[in-house]
Amino acid sequence: MARVFEISGLSFSYPGAGPSEGGRRRAIIRNITLSLKPGQFYGIIGPNGCGKTTLIDLMMGQLAPTNGTVRYGGRNVSDIPSRERARHMALVPQVYSINFPFTAREVVAMGRYPHLSRFAAVGEADAALVADTMTATDTLRLSGRRINQLSGGERQRVVFARALAQQAAVLFLDEATANLDINHTLALLALAADRVKNGRTVISVFQDINLAAMFCNHLVFMESGRCVAHGPTREVLTEANLYRLFKVRCRVTENSFNQHLQVVFKG
Repeated sequence: MARVFEISGLSFSYPGAGPSEGGRRRAIIRNITLSLKPGQFYGIIGPNGCGKTTLIDLMMGQLAPTNGTVRYGGRNVSDIPSRERARHMALVPQVYSINFPFTAREVVAMGRYPHLSRFAAVGEADAALVADTMTATDTLRLSGRRINQLSGGERQRVVFARALAQQAAVLFLDEATANLDINHTLALLALAADRVKNGRTVISVFQDINLAAMFCNHLVFMESGRCVAHGPTREVLTEANLYRLFKVRCRVTENSFNQHLQVVFKG
């Protein structure tokens, strides 16, 4: 099976922030090598500050590596024009801010822009796709409301709808459900999982390990900018790996209700 992403020897550092760092660069990503296949739901898990979001930014070409390479479809991601990348990759960030008071429908319609020729308007087929996506994400009733007047959860669902409307081959979710209630969390992750069934790829940062166990068939564990374990969920979601990352004791069992792995933590 062809790879979507080939990541080789990837490292990234920020310049030192002040005199206390003596001009040294601050390493965020350290020598990561990964191959990601299409048609998989990947979960990225690790402590705060371990580099999860930075890894996504590097994969999307929003940051340039200090060392190593990120290749998408055999091409160096930095060589792919931004408009073309937007046709292949969509992102739902944890926090979405916008100053102009677009309506919710206008924000979702922005997901179609990478597919339109320059200065072209959204056509009937695009408008129908936007409406279908908003229906699926329970945002159609918000269509005429201004994005800056929505609650945090409503805004997040609109941004999720925009990403789905892009119909990209790869959907990145950066703690995308952090502000949602459990009903909408499960519904939106199920929509993402449906894309995987159709051969597309989802790469998601999770803080909730049980949600990751429920939806992901492959996990990537990160610690201090390094990939310390990765593989099929049932192979790498172990008590030893979770203790290494989070220094908490737990039990990993199979939940008889949904047949997924479940992590129970000791208080």
